[in-house]
Amino acid sequence: MKQFGASHMPSRVTGTLLATVLLLVSAPAIAAESGLPVGDLVFKPGIRVGLVYDSNVEKTFDTPEGDIGLEARPYLGVVYPGENFRWELNVHYRLFSYFNIGADNHDAYQVFDQFGFGTSFDVNRKGKVGFKFAPEVYNRPFRQGPADAPDHQLGVLAPIELRFRPSKAFDIGPVAQYEFKRVYRAFTPFMANPPPLAQQHEVFGGLSLDWRFFPRSHMLVQAHGGGILFDEDVCVTGSGLTCPDTNVLQDGGFFRVRGGVKGDITRKVSLMVLGGYGSAIFPDAQARNLTAENGILASVELGLRPITTQRFGFGFDRDFEFKHFSTWVVDNDAYFKYKGLFFGRLGGAVDFTYTFRQFGNTTPAVTADGDGTKDFEHQFTAGVQLELMILEWLHVDASYTFSMVNFADEDQDQGEYIASRVLFGVTFGFR
Repeated sequence: MKQFGASHMPSRVTGTLLATVLLLVSAPAIAAESGLPVGDLVFKPGIRVGLVYDSNVEKTFDTPEGDIGLEARPYLGVVYPGENFRWELNVHYRLFSYFNIGADNHDAYQVFDQFGFGTSFDVNRKGKVGFKFAPEVYNRPFRQGPADAPDHQLGVLAPIELRFRPSKAFDIGPVAQYEFKRVYRAFTPFMANPPPLAQQHEVFGGLSLDWRFFPRSHMLVQAHGGGILFDEDVCVTGSGLTCPDTNVLQDGGFFRVRGGVKGDITRKVSLMVLGGYGSAIFPDAQARNLTAENGILASVELGLRPITTQRFGFGFDRDFEFKHFSTWVVDNDAYFKYKGLFFGRLGGAVDFTYTFRQFGNTTPAVTADGDGTKDFEHQFTAGVQLELMILEWLHVDASYTFSMVNFADEDQDQGEYIASRVLFGVTFGFR
């Protein structure tokens, strides 16, 4: 729940850096929309073509294999930029393949079926009662690290939110969300009926309260609860997969409660402090429950804006999630982030993140030790990104990301992988 940014990997936000930085500079009631106006709508067609170098494609500990790849990502956005009603439609398709430099074969990491289709309706944005619905269908590589992987995730996301504004000081929001995730492995591009690893359903509902008790200060309260359901007998042994341990795929319920404050201490210094508690209960596997100190939640960030076009963020975030390879995963992130705009055309970003990741019980196939569990791991990522707007419809970008993951259990270290990833890209089109 980072206020400054949610991605650990700057290279993954290529194509949005400049737009994000521009939003830090000004936010008018009706933002000027770049694109091709057609009546009341604005069309944003485009394509991004990029060259990628990865020093450790398979993220191995002892025999790293480097390779160069090429990606293409055509996209289309359509926006109705109304002040009180806003509608968006975003569609993209991504193709990616390594060149197999040298004797290494990385065909398993090709991507020919990644796509995203999403729309959003933001109704009565300025009124007493508002409504937002933003469904999305996606298919993308499933990553446990920062590289493309042969596993994929097909998903459906349907969040809905109501906003009640009884006065200018209060914003009350009932929320609900459903997400379907199907993780599968495609051994060849466009493989018919690729074997699945797991199918997961997650649903929750809750309430958020935002009380502006000073002109630039807010008190926040967030609470929600829901459930996790895994479909049974999805993964078939002998289909070329090592199926997740059925003891890991546990149905259960969970809740999160958070509260705190955020606001501007001065016009150049902002602070957010949120704390809370959450828990997950699995009726058929009580030993795997997420309880006690593992349920502690926290989000703290100090933001600095020496000038309007430069922003620094120092923060810590702790939260949990559910994966098919671990009953639960708790991430503890300490980070530093910087974003800036120079000469109105050049955007820059720097990111340093250290993650201490705690696991519940994991599938043996993805663990580093031999007892069928992986207790924790350390991850460090650092990146820098530049993006230059040559014309409104022509952008170039470059980024570098360093990542290191150290697997460990309670008794001994189990090795680490180190990888560097370099991207160069050109975008023809509007954002």
